[in-house]
Amino acid sequence: MTSFVTGATGFIGSALVEYLVKNLEMTKVLWRRGSNIKLIDELAVEAVEGDLSDVEMLKKAIGNAEVVYNVAAETHESKRYEDYYTVNVVGFRNLLEACLLAGVKRVIHVSTVEVYGFDLPKTPVDENFASNPEYPYHRSRLEAERLSVWFMKEHPELGLTIIRPVVGFGPRDYRFTGRILKSIRTGKITLPSGGKNSLSLIYARDVAKALVLAARNPKSVGNTYVVKGFDCKLRELVEGLASEMGSPVDISSMPFGFAYLRAALSEFSSRFAKAEPKVTRFSVEYLGRNRLLSDRKIREELGYVPDYFLARGCKETVGWFRERERGI
Repeated sequence: MTSFVTGATGFIGSALVEYLVKNLEMTKVLWRRGSNIKLIDELAVEAVEGDLSDVEMLKKAIGNAEVVYNVAAETHESKRYEDYYTVNVVGFRNLLEACLLAGVKRVIHVSTVEVYGFDLPKTPVDENFASNPEYPYHRSRLEAERLSVWFMKEHPELGLTIIRPVVGFGPRDYRFTGRILKSIRTGKITLPSGGKNSLSLIYARDVAKALVLAARNPKSVGNTYVVKGFDCKLRELVEGLASEMGSPVDISSMPFGFAYLRAALSEFSSRFAKAEPKVTRFSVEYLGRNRLLSDRKIREELGYVPDYFLARGCKETVGWFRERERGI
């Protein structure tokens, strides 16, 4: 099977490319100028420079690929809605149109559980839980899903599937995982509510596993799936990473409300300084809310079983971090 991957130099995209190459799939990737392509070069996959703005270029880049994995997305904090919409919706529509022109039979679109927003109940929620996007990023991802649903109805020949990963961690995650590891190195980290909130987490390679599983199983066509690895408290993840690093860390607690207020003030002051805020309300909610999800559907319908849990995920993540520190 020949695959085409967008967002191949990012956190999840790079894990997917590694997984495809390991499983001997012919793989072509799209990379954007300015991206770090070290891994792409090491894996020796066919790479095309470009972005999601040009339908004709995308058609040529896709070529004879049988499966297209759309992992590309604008995810950086503090962007305007228009910035997210341009990539996450318009860019995705361009890709789908290119897939139609190229005769692609399967499209796997990577979305996010953040379409549900952050105000979740204590019990795990599944694909049927009502969407409630709170931030511009959330709204753009939901709009992309709505676009997917429309294409599913109008162009069933594309064989579309939507995958919603939970909070991911692992190698080449410079935002969530990287920030935690850097804080551990200092010996101190402050978490909203002391990190006592519960999260559904997934190691990046398990996301890749789920994506390939969906691409290979015709039962997934026209469906949406939540995918996760395991549940734990944020504090447990920090402690697991610190233990693997052999670096004791002092975890201090900040009341959630105070952390949220401080983030709001940081965002406000950054507008006058014309700089990025040191902390955002999005990041406080991302780290500090209880967010438990159910992946029963993908387990029952596609036979998905994660390979990584807390200990193994922490071990391999720290191994990557140490190599990066040594410049490997």
